[in-house]
Amino acid sequence: MRKAFADVLETEMERNEKIVFLTGDLGFQVFDSIAQRFPKRFVNVGIAEAQLVNAAAGLALEGFRPVVYSIASFMTSRPYEQLKVAVSYHKLPVIVVGAGGGYTYANAGVTHYAPDDLMLMTALPGEIVVTPGGPDEMKILFSTLLQKECAAYLRVGKYGEPDVGYIETAPISLGNARCILPAGRISFVTGGEVFSAVAPAILEYKSSVNPPGFFHYHTMEPFDRETALTILKQSEKIVIFEESLKYGGVFGHFCQILAEYGSRLSHIPEILRFGAPDNEFVYGSPSRKELRSRLGISSEQIHELMKGSR
Repeated sequence: MRKAFADVLETEMERNEKIVFLTGDLGFQVFDSIAQRFPKRFVNVGIAEAQLVNAAAGLALEGFRPVVYSIASFMTSRPYEQLKVAVSYHKLPVIVVGAGGGYTYANAGVTHYAPDDLMLMTALPGEIVVTPGGPDEMKILFSTLLQKECAAYLRVGKYGEPDVGYIETAPISLGNARCILPAGRISFVTGGEVFSAVAPAILEYKSSVNPPGFFHYHTMEPFDRETALTILKQSEKIVIFEESLKYGGVFGHFCQILAEYGSRLSHIPEILRFGAPDNEFVYGSPSRKELRSRLGISSEQIHELMKGSR
């Protein structure tokens, strides 16, 4: 996904001389071509995230279109005051890119984990928050963000993630969830990059007697409430997978919608969530696959849940 991001950025910088890319001393080799082709619009601020955001805000005030980039944990929680006061408060069109959100850097330990990035960024008024499931979604959504005159957060993965696909049957559109399989008695919902970890197992059941529903969210703000309400109305059990905390992600939005509209529903569905733990750090340096399995984001979890739904 990161290579796809760099490719889109380079193409857009060709088209728009106002785009300036700022990095916090990261992206070596990934952005070498951009640095060589656009040296005056490639700025390495160094390991100084607060200054990185302030510099972007200043450029935005002068009419430029800044894109700032660092590891998600460093790009969100470290300069949060600057993101709030310098960018969000002034409604500046700065795109903040968090590389490796969630537990992408699983074996790097707590300092590099960012299960809270979506929670932090959705709390900022007027912020668009996007977490693509694969390179195909990232390309379209990033290009769309560059056309918006508002602040945005884009969570990107690392390398080797597969495309989400289903573009013809479930188009990629900012702010709209994607329906892979219509709502069923049990419906699965993914947020962001965990799609590839569970999709193959879910799709094994698409021709079963009681096929599951399958929906994918790539936009956390603005959140597609209409699709969420449809899923709540038509499903008896909803299973959510996401590499983030409850608040600011898919689960938090679903619970809020249920609280607001629950009295109007004919039944209250059971909602299960598999994601980052609420009140504890993830210690050690597990592999990402091991960590996802520990959190229940796995094909084994899908098969177990489908057994219980027959």
